[in-house]
Amino acid sequence: MTSMEPAASVFAHISPINKDRGATSVFPLVRSPQRRPGGSRDPVDEEAGVARGAPGPRGEGGTCANALLAFAYIFVSGSMILINAGLVRRAFPYPSLLACLHMTSNACLVRVVLVARRCGRPKDPLVQQVDRRIVLYGFLPAALGTVASLSLVNSSYRHCSVSLAQVIKSTNVVWTYAACLVLGLRTFSLLDFSNLFLIVAGVSVACVEGPKTGCSTYGVFLAFSGIVVEGFRLAAMEKLLASRHIVLSPTTYLYYVAPVNAVGLFLVAVATGEWTAFAAAGYATPPLRVLALNCAFAFALNGLGLVVIRRLRAVSFVLSGIVKDVVLASASHVVYRERRTPRQIYGYTAALLGLFYYQWRRIPESRLARTPSGDGLSRAAAVVDEKKARKRTAT
Repeated sequence: MTSMEPAASVFAHISPINKDRGATSVFPLVRSPQRRPGGSRDPVDEEAGVARGAPGPRGEGGTCANALLAFAYIFVSGSMILINAGLVRRAFPYPSLLACLHMTSNACLVRVVLVARRCGRPKDPLVQQVDRRIVLYGFLPAALGTVASLSLVNSSYRHCSVSLAQVIKSTNVVWTYAACLVLGLRTFSLLDFSNLFLIVAGVSVACVEGPKTGCSTYGVFLAFSGIVVEGFRLAAMEKLLASRHIVLSPTTYLYYVAPVNAVGLFLVAVATGEWTAFAAAGYATPPLRVLALNCAFAFALNGLGLVVIRRLRAVSFVLSGIVKDVVLASASHVVYRERRTPRQIYGYTAALLGLFYYQWRRIPESRLARTPSGDGLSRAAAVVDEKKARKRTAT
């Protein structure tokens, strides 16, 4: 989960092509369509963006509307990161507490939205029923990994520039790929390795130049630690959920896991001394309107992320992510006067080009992953089943 987009990545990770922050994801499995009598759509799958008896909704709608949607997603996501970076550096230097506030507000707002919708459609099960398996293999690993990743990466913004932190995030695909290799979810590819090496090389050049632009080694270490944790969390969840055929809708995840994340982040804030420092400062906060607007942005980003994934074509979705990173790198220079050297610019360019090419190559794979298999399982689950069958045959 991305650092300054507290719960936005909850929806962004549904897509198998989303920077392996996704591919990746909090929802490695999206529900496979199963037609209801009469061909109607299941509301839970409607929330997850899965169409019934028709091609997926990705790409529907006018070009102008989709362009505006992509612009809104880039604007809200970029604004969230810039605003939160300013808060943790100056007005509210408690990154774990800020993430806790985001998770708390999202947990409350999603319940308000669900209650409002249930009033209009009382028979629609908007949230899936959960059992012990889902709690043990879905919610708990997701919450533990998310809390650790958010705490580390959010803290890095106090010691690292926004542009460098964004480029470091691009290495998520590297760590997720490595974790998937270890867990047997993917096979080694020399082309993938070469592509990911370009990303690592670009990020390395940018990090070496970091001290010249005011970025500390400690900040770079925190950012990398958070991204590594996130990459391995995503791969571990893919393994746990796919092997047990557990599927989660985005609404279900946010409904149950956001409160757990909020509690976990608060405990981290207490353990790291953030709460003590906050109390010693007289519980001073930025103006309430600023915090309220910040939380509203976080919740809006969740909704926008889901709509973007459902409506935009794969190429447009990849381009939106790359454009957002470029805009953030430029905006951080204007807003916070962040300095960067020519070598850093070369490193940023190499990393983003490598990331774009990696995602571009995965577009056909993502379409295949969205195609439901005959037994209602996703491609990831089918791969796990195939490996189990091979083992049984060998024995």
